[in-house]
Amino acid sequence: MKKMYFAATLLLSIVFLLGGCVAPALDSHAADADWLSSAEWQSVDEWPENDFTACVPQPECGRTDSVLDGTDSGRYAIMVQDITQDESAAYVASLLAQGYVEMASDGNAASTGILLQKAQVTLQVAYTDGALCILITLERAPS
Repeated sequence: MKKMYFAATLLLSIVFLLGGCVAPALDSHAADADWLSSAEWQSVDEWPENDFTACVPQPECGRTDSVLDGTDSGRYAIMVQDITQDESAAYVASLLAQGYVEMASDGNAASTGILLQKAQVTLQVAYTDGALCILITLERAPS
């Protein structure tokens, strides 16, 4: 259990650092940057169905393990376990094939982080061997 939370923390750190590089769609969420403090990881047994997950396909490999529900601030994170780096890279390639555009990326032999955008959806994807984290941000209409 501690290993899962360490992986989740590591991957979310990569996601948030990468998101700071380039992300015009995330600017509208700057005022509620503390959304993470009010959200908690929840264990799940299957891929959730909601407005956020409707924007991305379920990975063909791995096991949906947990979610971080920040729907009130327009965010939703999904943690997939038991997935290799190659399988995660193939998943990212499938997102690109579906029209997502790479805005920024960084990685090394241990982990990779990629910022993708398509219309009103921004994805921050981070993966390492054994874990894939997908943070989905839906752009809110101007108030």
